[in-house]
Amino acid sequence: MRIAFLLFIVVVVSGCPGKEHTDSATTGPTDSDTDTETETGPVSCYGSFVVTNKDELKDLKDCREIQGNLTIDGDVPDLDDLSILEVITLSLTINNSDDIVDLNDMSSLVDVGASIIISNNNSLENIDALSAIPEIRDDVQIIDNPALENIDGLSGLSGTILDLEIRQNPLLENIDGITGLVVEDEIQIEDNEILANLDALSSQTYAGDLRINRNNAITHLGGLSNIVGDVEDIHIHGNALLDDLTGLSGITSAGEITIEDSPVLTDLTGLENIAGRLPNGRGLVLARNPVLTDLSALSGVTSIATHLVIDTNDTLTDLTGLDNITELGNDLTINSNNVLTDLTPLENIAVIGGNLNITVNTDLCVDDADTYAAGRIVGGAFTNSGNTGNCN
Repeated sequence: MRIAFLLFIVVVVSGCPGKEHTDSATTGPTDSDTDTETETGPVSCYGSFVVTNKDELKDLKDCREIQGNLTIDGDVPDLDDLSILEVITLSLTINNSDDIVDLNDMSSLVDVGASIIISNNNSLENIDALSAIPEIRDDVQIIDNPALENIDGLSGLSGTILDLEIRQNPLLENIDGITGLVVEDEIQIEDNEILANLDALSSQTYAGDLRINRNNAITHLGGLSNIVGDVEDIHIHGNALLDDLTGLSGITSAGEITIEDSPVLTDLTGLENIAGRLPNGRGLVLARNPVLTDLSALSGVTSIATHLVIDTNDTLTDLTGLDNITELGNDLTINSNNVLTDLTPLENIAVIGGNLNITVNTDLCVDDADTYAAGRIVGGAFTNSGNTGNCN
């Protein structure tokens, strides 16, 4: 009887199920493992995964958490195998898809640790499924999505990120989805054909590198009006309807300023509080602004560490506003300003550290260019050509 009872206990114990730990390798840029919580339950997946087809995506269908990066790149028709995914500890990247229309299959996702990068997805219409993510710590990049109409799916994000890039989204009419974000470094809004305003950036009080380029529906920069103090760089290029820079009036210093290809901008009002030295990059560049007539807003600039370029401003008759610049570390270029007649405002620049190029200003007298050059060039050569104005 005692032997029979012991045999019964052994049989019962050996039949009880328990938790099982399994390891599996997933192809990608690094070896990645899964830690099974139960035999049939969700999985924690370790490593960074690059998924390029549906079969590779199926390998992640039991992942509730990815401890690393997830990149969806290329020929993946849908994301239904990610329906239980809740956490990505590093970055989510969705690239180069011709088929994905929305991210609804990822609606369980509530946590992304680093960056959200959505780029070059030809059919993607919305990213609403990301709305449950409360914060990230690095970058938001929304780039080259020709069918994307809004970024409302980012409206749940709040707090501070490093960089914001919203570029080449031709149907994007507003960027209201990022109103809760504060950008610590670079703000880059470029090539969004019908983007009407930057009002969603009104929470910004600082910017590192500020690039507002080739957004053909923007008429003003009012959404930037709360940015105050120092800015690393200001780049305003190719915004077809932009006629007003007053949204930049809180900025008091900048590393470099480039205003280029602005067809309706007549003056630089908005830059009048920028004072002192421009220490960075290209320096001060005003190029291909066909109706720009007034530079007086630049009167606070006193020196430029690199270049000063005044190029192809068809209606600019004088350079008043540059009167207080006393030092130029590199080249001075005055080129193809067809009605420019006077270099007098530049006479306080005592030292030109690079080349002096005064060329093809058809109303400027050659003798005036020669007179200006005398004694100022310490680091380069002088070119005076194509200035055919009357010297009388």
